[in-house]
Amino acid sequence: MKKYIKYLTIFFVSIIIIGLLIIFSIPSQYNIQKHISIESTSNIIFQEIIENLKKNKNILITEEKPFIKIEYKEQEDQKRNYGEIVIENNQDSISLYWRIYGDWPFYMKWKNININNKISNKINSSLDEIKIKSEEIRPRLSNIKIIKADSILCIYKKDTCENNISLCIKENLNQILNKIKKDSNEIKIKYPYFIYKENYKDKTVYETGLIINKNDTLNLINKKYYYSDSMITCIHTGGLETLELSKKRVREFVSDNHYKTKRPIEIFMKDGKIKLIYFTK
Repeated sequence: MKKYIKYLTIFFVSIIIIGLLIIFSIPSQYNIQKHISIESTSNIIFQEIIENLKKNKNILITEEKPFIKIEYKEQEDQKRNYGEIVIENNQDSISLYWRIYGDWPFYMKWKNININNKISNKINSSLDEIKIKSEEIRPRLSNIKIIKADSILCIYKKDTCENNISLCIKENLNQILNKIKKDSNEIKIKYPYFIYKENYKDKTVYETGLIINKNDTLNLINKKYYYSDSMITCIHTGGLETLELSKKRVREFVSDNHYKTKRPIEIFMKDGKIKLIYFTK
């Protein structure tokens, strides 16, 4: 009997020692990252990320760079997770990277044995939900047309905007219109337009200007001219949030038909629609 108890004691002590060795060998830190490609725009994805994070009441956003990056921490019971979500804007799609990292106290390190699977499943589930909801928001685009154009494009003002891009564009456009009226009342304005690029060094870069008749001339500072005898045009409905998706469809049309174009310009329309114009080279 004593011999049996001795062997049993040795067995349990061995199990405990092996368990402690396993726990000691487990790193106290974990760092898990997943990513997904989304056919949408960075501002739509950004809003869906915020909505996703709001579902967890234990999450506190610690840093927020609109349309680029979100950092947060998650405090629940005795654990503390840190998260980092980065939006990488490519030409035709968006890559979304989600990283969760943290550490466990020694007496909780055993939980790290299955933490990878739990966190990976959590990230993948959130990424899938963000992808589905972001890609549900689609613009409406009219038929893409090619028409003859006898016009000249003049770019007058380039600037950056940190807040409401629509408001910034309208303010700049009003300044240009007032200067035109002051210099000459005879110039026939065909279209006001704007060009903008998201997420350039944490700011939105944009240009505002006018399309005028080819025979008109302006003595304004910093003007640039683009001549063309035809243009590709269509009308986008859906606001600035989905404008890049419409541009992607036009780029596919240009590529499929082997055209060469200058960069697109976006024209405000009274009903909130945006007219896209691509001058051919």
